Amino acid sequence: MRKDRPLRIEMVTPTLEMGGMERLIVSMAQAYRARGLDVQVTALESAGTLGDEARRLGIPVTVIPTPGLKTNLSAPALAAHFRRRQLDVVHAHSGVWLKAARAARAAGVPGVVHTFHGIVQNEPWYNDVLRRVAAWSTDRVVAVSESLAERLVQRCGISRACVEVVINGVDTTRFSPGERDAARASLGVEAGAFVVGHVARLDPIKNQAMLLRAFAEFHAGAPESVLVLIGNGVMRASLEALAAQLNVQHSIRFAGEVTDAAPLYRAFDVFALSSVLEGTSMSILEAMATGIPVVATAVGGTPALTHQGQLARLVPHDDAPAMARAFRELRDDATGRASLAEASLDVVRSTYSEQAMLDRYLEIYEAVSHSGAPR
Repeated sequence: MRKDRPLRIEMVTPTLEMGGMERLIVSMAQAYRARGLDVQVTALESAGTLGDEARRLGIPVTVIPTPGLKTNLSAPALAAHFRRRQLDVVHAHSGVWLKAARAARAAGVPGVVHTFHGIVQNEPWYNDVLRRVAAWSTDRVVAVSESLAERLVQRCGISRACVEVVINGVDTTRFSPGERDAARASLGVEAGAFVVGHVARLDPIKNQAMLLRAFAEFHAGAPESVLVLIGNGVMRASLEALAAQLNVQHSIRFAGEVTDAAPLYRAFDVFALSSVLEGTSMSILEAMATGIPVVATAVGGTPALTHQGQLARLVPHDDAPAMARAFRELRDDATGRASLAEASLDVVRSTYSEQAMLDRYLEIYEAVSHSGAPR
């Protein structure tokens, strides 16, 4: 850190619409600013709901539109913004790597860091080529899971020695066990219901259609059960139609976007994640930190995050009957639910704390902000 002023860092993201990566960025910026660092956020598409929340928290958010492939090579407005800020570090997040890295170099920023949070479903073939090129302009490449690190090696040709894994961390003060009746009341759920909860954007990569099918099968034998979906997205209308088709619409709560989901996790008996792909899921970490047992598809970084299923019930990808069975087994085994929740809570507090993640990134920032940092 420079002696004359705090470290000056710019977090760069496609948007600040509601999502796990975006929530993490805002949380990191807030925490570092509390430590006295000068951290701001730049979005290259739109600020979104979390952009408004970040500003309410006192985090400056700038939107600099950089559409099209051409801006991967040259984004003058973005470079000018970095230059005005006289930055020490640009921290790019998934979706803006090459644009942010090249603009940072054009602006003479000493340190460039990228965090690879995951991939989108059916992404263009050339994205891996762009990642390989972006790595040439990056001082430190970080993946949030071992599976994503291996993808960068195998698909992008980046040396494994050049990729560090930093697991996402969760704020175990905000996300913690607590009184659930008020949370249930706020969601319109009866106190005696068995609640399956889900927190994610409504997007094909999260495969909520499978979750609805699993819930419908489970609900047939557990009519008191309720499914709560927190989040919004392009799939909402089709999911509402599917709920009606499955005749479970009256037992599903589409809660929409929620700025602070932390207290709502307490309403759940089980947390479910049905994703096709995952890096290190913030929602799983948040559920575990709240003491909620998890049922999830065994994809991406989820098996490692849950210690190969010791801390969660893992089911095969797109296997609705298997997920329904996991719901049924947990519903019928209160002791097992409590044991799973306790074990996952202990591991989150000891291994996946936000503090440990922040400390490691700060070490990276300080290293790359000095001239001669390794690339």
